Amino acid sequence: MPEKQSRTELLDKIEKAAHDYERDFHGCSRCVLKPLQDHLGLGDASSLKASTTLAAGVAMRGET
Repeated sequence: MPEKQSRTELLDKIEKAAHDYERDFHGCSRCVLKPLQDHLGLGDASSLKASTTLAAGVAMRGET
């Protein structure tokens, strides 16, 4: 049975995974959502695919 990890350990794992995805693949929306899905069970393949439209930095366009 896996050992229970602390909240801090879990957040550190999620942060590292998000950083590694951003470094390797780019697209912050996908790179943040994927580790949340992996570690917390949030969303599914469809939500990850839908997040692709946000990967170009929508906030920088001033249209949000």
